[in-house]
Amino acid sequence: MVRDIESTLETGYKNCSECGGLLVFNSRMGELTCSNCGLVVKDQIFSRGPDWREFNQEQREKRRRVGNPFTYTIHDHGLSTVIDTRNRDYLGKILSNKKLSKVYRLRKLHNRTQISNSNQRSMIRAFTELDRLKSALNLTISRSIREEVALLYRKMLNNDLTKGRSIKLIITTILYIVSRQNNIPITFDDLSSNSEYDKKSINRMYRFICRKLKISIKPPDPVNYVSRFSSTLNLDMDVERLAIKIINDAKIEGISSGKGLMGLIAGALYIASILKKQRRTQKDIASVVNITDVTLRTRYKELVEELDIDL
Repeated sequence: MVRDIESTLETGYKNCSECGGLLVFNSRMGELTCSNCGLVVKDQIFSRGPDWREFNQEQREKRRRVGNPFTYTIHDHGLSTVIDTRNRDYLGKILSNKKLSKVYRLRKLHNRTQISNSNQRSMIRAFTELDRLKSALNLTISRSIREEVALLYRKMLNNDLTKGRSIKLIITTILYIVSRQNNIPITFDDLSSNSEYDKKSINRMYRFICRKLKISIKPPDPVNYVSRFSSTLNLDMDVERLAIKIINDAKIEGISSGKGLMGLIAGALYIASILKKQRRTQKDIASVVNITDVTLRTRYKELVEELDIDL
């Protein structure tokens, strides 16, 4: 069923045009039909997935007979070939010294031909840094997010916007942009603490990329960050829900406008933790959210006063 839904989304159709029912993809017939009225919305749909089934690594190696899937996160889109490094012939026998020398030279030449220009070398460095950031940030960054980051970096290359600028800084900033576009809670502090660049440099590059590529990003929603900080502080869902309610109430009352995002989140979490009897110290919350104790005190007092909260 999961595969059917994924296939349905790939076709661009979601609901029946006649009755609004859920569309289901029949992989055997290659048809997209309505589960309610039976209308055939589209036929002759080709499945681009594998035509074999694999349940473990051994089956994967035995049954797979095609190359890697197309991806933007590899400089050659993952379509190049690789000369096996096990140094055995097709019968599984170890190669002689003479053949080993020949295979070594072929492998070296083969690797060189895969990187033919400076743009490809740039992409290798950028995507290597992207993989490192993914591990260092300890955030759930899906494959689709990495594909978006890689595609945006390729766009930078095509527009000659990377010349004279740090590759690592560009890919770090693009990760921030794509994360913001997909409502992933990430901050300049996260990136600066896991890279060699300060917040000022990342912010400057952020404005440059958005201006040159005409990217418009909405202000971050503080609600998206509550779950992350609440989890770090080991707070229950009740505290998280109450903090979100406080933030939403602050938006309605206009308290959040023109104020620091992290201060609002910290203040809401502090109030919610007290009301739900899971109190955390101001120092602990300020440390997790990466603000000063003074900012936290100012924000939480303002929220208590404006929203008439009884502590």
